[in-house]
Amino acid sequence: MLLVYSDDFLKHSFINHPESPGRLSSIKSLLDKKKGIRYIVPKPATENDLIKVHTQELIEDLKMRSKKHLGDSDNPFVSSTFEIAKLSAGAAIEAAKHSESKCFSLARPPGHHAGRNFFSGFCYLNNIAIGVSSVLKKYGRAMIVDFDVHLGQGTLDIFAGSDAVFYLSFHQNAETIYPWHEPVVREKNICLFALNPGIGDSDYLRIFEKCFKQAVSDFKPDLIACSAGFDAYYQDYYYVGSALSIREEETFKRIGEIIASADKPGFAVLEGGYNLERLGFLVYNFLRGWQK
Repeated sequence: MLLVYSDDFLKHSFINHPESPGRLSSIKSLLDKKKGIRYIVPKPATENDLIKVHTQELIEDLKMRSKKHLGDSDNPFVSSTFEIAKLSAGAAIEAAKHSESKCFSLARPPGHHAGRNFFSGFCYLNNIAIGVSSVLKKYGRAMIVDFDVHLGQGTLDIFAGSDAVFYLSFHQNAETIYPWHEPVVREKNICLFALNPGIGDSDYLRIFEKCFKQAVSDFKPDLIACSAGFDAYYQDYYYVGSALSIREEETFKRIGEIIASADKPGFAVLEGGYNLERLGFLVYNFLRGWQK
């Protein structure tokens, strides 16, 4: 299994914040007990990388807020915030470079709530969008499949209307959880499956498999990138209000297998997942299915 990781991701830390360094520590401590794990150390994304998906206005705002420690409870800032966010984006770029090997970016902060000109929801820069944009010339057509419990409204904002990128999201109905609004979609390259609270493993997987395979058949991507969120797991209710009834860790293995069945190059980035006792097992199960 090939992953991108740096200990520097642990430096982004705030008291009582669910998006904590412990997320990566819990995953890595489990993975380090497994055979065949290999890590690549990333480099920070450059501003030329960022400007492909974000505005200069947002980039300057993130710099200013980091310098002045101006944030809020969801998105706090300290002096290193912008630099760590660039490193997380750089990890997505590194993972994208190794798409033929199905590389996973074990990085934080996450990214799919960051749009072209806004940050939100624990996210500062949109890692998956930056990673995809870095390899679009090579692959031509990319699909992003997002199985975080939350809608990635930032990714939607960046790619809505694109001819080259298709965004497919399986999330809890956003009227019932952050970002608290389920958008009306008119663009042909956006497909959102808003799942009702209480849906269980078997129904989730039935919808996921049918709709994923249909989207692959219709769009015919050359690359499949994953916004890999693990907060649909029922125990994440206590951290971010997840109300889906996904109770089997093997469900994430099956998600990985379904995506792998498309037989396309791909990479994945870590989005949500906050139950530190089980998060490592959820990620490992996904990797077993996706990277086999």
